Amino acid sequence: MKRSLKIVATLVIIFSSICNLSAQEYKSSVGIRLGTSINASYKIFIEENQAIEAIAGISRVGGNSLGTIGGLYQVQSQLTNKVNNLDWYIGAGGFYRFANENINSNLLISTVIGLEYTFETAPINLFIDILPYYNVLDKVEFDADASLGVRYIF
Repeated sequence: MKRSLKIVATLVIIFSSICNLSAQEYKSSVGIRLGTSINASYKIFIEENQAIEAIAGISRVGGNSLGTIGGLYQVQSQLTNKVNNLDWYIGAGGFYRFANENINSNLLISTVIGLEYTFETAPINLFIDILPYYNVLDKVEFDADASLGVRYIF
């Protein structure tokens, strides 16, 4: 597990050092992520191409609903010069899933890779991503969540 964390950390550092292109035209956004989980999302850029995303909501695990809270550090860059406002991002972070009567608490170490499109004529962006994660508590496992979302940018 330590080796996996070192690899993810190294990849994030490499991408953050080589992705110096302008990645976005907004400072922060708030919205919803739909997919394997239903989550609220708040994303704020701390540098021109680096953001932190806070996420909270409900995850479905084995037919059970679990409260989830977490965050991701992301490096974001323009995907291509041919499509304005289309970015890709990669990052890493962690999540905590709260226990219920059927499932114990989970601590998840996660990565993320995705695409984000910001509309030029409206303060909205759409995104799609996948979040592979490694559960380090209770039932140790590797799995992934996928999300499609919309955010209001400001």
